[in-house]
Amino acid sequence: MPSGGKRQDAGRKPDPRLTQEEIEALIQEQGGLCALCSEPGSIGGLLVDIDGLRKSVRGMLHPKCKAFLALGRDNPRRFQMAITYLEQRAVAPPRLIVRPLPSGVPKSPEKPGAEVIASAARGMAIPDVP
Repeated sequence: MPSGGKRQDAGRKPDPRLTQEEIEALIQEQGGLCALCSEPGSIGGLLVDIDGLRKSVRGMLHPKCKAFLALGRDNPRRFQMAITYLEQRAVAPPRLIVRPLPSGVPKSPEKPGAEVIASAARGMAIPDVP
């Protein structure tokens, strides 16, 4: 028995159980697309996404899209914070990271021991530090 002497499922609504026909109807209703990313169902198929709080079916998702929602704990505020973070970083200048050269890599004669690594996503070259 769990701690506290209460049944683990006491007062909780059971997860909705869908028949194969209901699952196929949901997929058909969504046009065979994931309800989150709107891409076609993949080899892994689409999974039923259940709202854990309301115990109701929200839609059919790719396994990775369902895992993505789980990472944010189904909290819209967390996802809005992530969107804000990404938008702010998209307009910010790239941050440069200075690291020592690994051993065996020829060093620059002017200033040995360091190189600047710029964001590869921005397509910048990796120059030697003068």
